[in-house]
Amino acid sequence: MNTFTDGGLWNRDRLKPTSCKAVLVKLDRRIPGGWTTSCDGENLNLAVSHMAAKKEPTDLETVRKIVYRELANSLVLVAKNSPSDNLERTPWVSIRYVHPLLEVGALSEGKFVVKFATIKNKQMLMNHLQATVKVKELIKK
Repeated sequence: MNTFTDGGLWNRDRLKPTSCKAVLVKLDRRIPGGWTTSCDGENLNLAVSHMAAKKEPTDLETVRKIVYRELANSLVLVAKNSPSDNLERTPWVSIRYVHPLLEVGALSEGKFVVKFATIKNKQMLMNHLQATVKVKELIKK
């Protein structure tokens, strides 16, 4: 028997407002194809698939440079297209970037991700990325 209180229409978890859900309302309208977004409680999870070019490099160092550049660009895109006050209150933001040769997972606090929107200098962006984002790599063969 489906009632209003057993998780049907009035599922309390679905209706509970969180900073992550507020971020997703605006972000889901602006992200490119190939991205998936979700909230895990208060935390924001993003998965980005690599868009293949006509001529893909095969050496790992070149691929690593491409993946890390795209990862930084993804963090900037999230910061610029999210409400800054809600993103700042999001405890953790995780991004998984998937390339055919290399998969990189990045984890940072929302209060650090929001600062990517205002950084204009490439060197400062790299320094902020190194100081505030934890990264884990998985090499595929």
